[in-house]
Parts: sequence; structure tokens; C-alpha cells
Amino acid sequence: MTEQKIIWDRVAAWFKDISGASVIQLNSAQYLNGGAIQENWLLKLDIEGETCTEITHIVIRTDASSKIPFSHNRADEYAILRTIYTAGLKVPKPLWFCADKSILGKPFYAMEYVQGRSDPYAMVKGEVCPHLDLIAIQLAQQLAKLHRIKPCVDLSFLPDSTQPALELCQQYRKCLAKVKVEQRPILEWALHWLEINAPMTLPKDIALVHRDFRTGNFLADRTGLTAILDWEFAGWGDLYEDLGWFLSKSWRFGQYNREAGGLAAGAIFLEAYEKAAGRKINRALVNYWKVMALVRWAVIAILQGERHWSGQEFSLELALTGRRLAEIESDILWLLEHIERC
Repeated sequence: MTEQKIIWDRVAAWFKDISGASVIQLNSAQYLNGGAIQENWLLKLDIEGETCTEITHIVIRTDASSKIPFSHNRADEYAILRTIYTAGLKVPKPLWFCADKSILGKPFYAMEYVQGRSDPYAMVKGEVCPHLDLIAIQLAQQLAKLHRIKPCVDLSFLPDSTQPALELCQQYRKCLAKVKVEQRPILEWALHWLEINAPMTLPKDIALVHRDFRTGNFLADRTGLTAILDWEFAGWGDLYEDLGWFLSKSWRFGQYNREAGGLAAGAIFLEAYEKAAGRKINRALVNYWKVMALVRWAVIAILQGERHWSGQEFSLELALTGRRLAEIESDILWLLEHIERC
């Protein structure tokens, strides 16, 4: 019996105990590609029991061998997912959390498997769902619903936020200070621009934000959106942060004329958000947060590259992500010039 088989049988036995099932048979465990920060595994099961006989596919989410500073641990991410699921968003149903490292070797949580594909390049080509405008509208509606979640006791572990823009600039400066990188004058200029132009966020605009709401982090099928994924960065912040991130050039996957995630025109997405949220969107604020999005992506690229170059986690994908910094800096220069002209 292989070591991996022993591990997954141990996980299945834990499932049996916590779920109350009478019998659980593990048929297969498959690594799921696409998780840039964490590990995801699909387990196919045969379950007998009164409470969970309908569950046959479970996704396990656990830690990768290294991480980046502002990613939540699995316990906190599980709590966030439970809150979001209770609020009625389209997300995988959270099942159980395990802190016992003797089971898998590290903490993990289980959630129900949701049908759909997330491949961003196939998504923007209409290969997953031909109704791209529909997906953009559904995403806007889900984002508006997310932003109705305000600071609450269930998520008391999340840091408070009163002026998110300046707080994020400070966070990114601290991250960069810990990494041995060459001087980055464009990134420094962009951070300075963000600081001197930082908007005052009103208390009513503080909400739960996803912080990685983009094409590639949701599932869809031929009929439309099926689930929003990857809540490891979520926290209290300015709701415009998610709008700027989704509309950033970085997440259009070659379809640069479609501002909304490579799916549709930005106006379609923003109008759907306004209708669902019952508020008008300030486009100048959206542009500000698009600059913030590029700076955040630049910081993440540096940190992802560092995971590889430091020897923590050898990965071609991480190394290539680190090499994307010049492209992101070019996008920053173009966007800042465009904003200044306006």
C-alpha cells in the first residue's frame, strides 16, 4: 500500500467519524490544477448514511508547501466560506474543518464539489459558456451580494479597516521590504501616487471584499455561473477594491477590449452591479482602484517568484509569475498616463 493511499484512507476514516456516515469508501484522489497559492484535491467517494448519502465528490483544500504573507490560514478561510455560503452566494458548500495534523499532515477543510470549469482562456473564448455577457452580469450580482456583508462577530478575526487604501499601501511596502529585489522605481512611483491620491472610504463602503475576484476564480458551465472560488484573501475593505481588480487589464486573458474580465464591456458589468447594489458607481474611484490592483498584482508576482527562487517551493509556474513584473509595470505606466490625461 502506497503512503499516499494510507493518507487518503486516513482522511476518509476522519470523514466517516465527523459526518456520521455508516460507511465511506474512497475511490480516487485527484490533484486539481489551478490553485496558485493552495492545494486542492478532488475525492470521489461512496458514502452510506442517513445525513450525507447525496455527497459523492468532495474537494479538500489545504496548505501548499509555502505561502505569501496576506493569505489566510485554512481555519480562517473556512470560517469566511461558511459566512458567505450562509449569505446565499454561489460558493461550494463548506462541510468540515480539520485542525488535527495527524490526519493529512497539515490543516484542511472539505467542501462539496461543484460542477463547472474555471480555465480563464477557455472562458473568455466562450468555450465554457457561450453567454459571456450573462456571466459578467451574474458575477456583478454576486459581488453586490457579497458587499452587503458588513463587519460581524463570526469574522472577528479579520482586521478592522477604516481607510483601506492607505492601509493596503502600507501592507505592500512592508511586503516589499522583506524581499531582496532590485530597485523598482515604477512600483515606488505608483505607491506614492496611490498614497497622495488615496480616497477617504465612507463607513457604508466598508464591506467584505474577495480581493481576487477575477476570471479564473469562478466556475461556469454551459448555462452560466456555478460557483465563486478562492476566498483566501478576503477581508474588510473598500468595495471598490473588488471592482478595480475585476476590471484590471491583468485579468482579460488576451481579450483586452472586454474590460470586465475578458468577458464583456465594463459598462455591462458596472450597470449590473449598480442595479443589484442599488447605488451609482464613481468611475474615478474605479480607476484609482485599478491602479491599486496592478500594484497588488506586482507585489504578488514578486512574492510568488520569491517562493521559487528562495528554494521554498520549486515551481516553473511560480518562477514565470515572478517574471511578469515588467509587464505589470508597463500596464501601470499606461494606466497612470491615461488617468492623468483625463
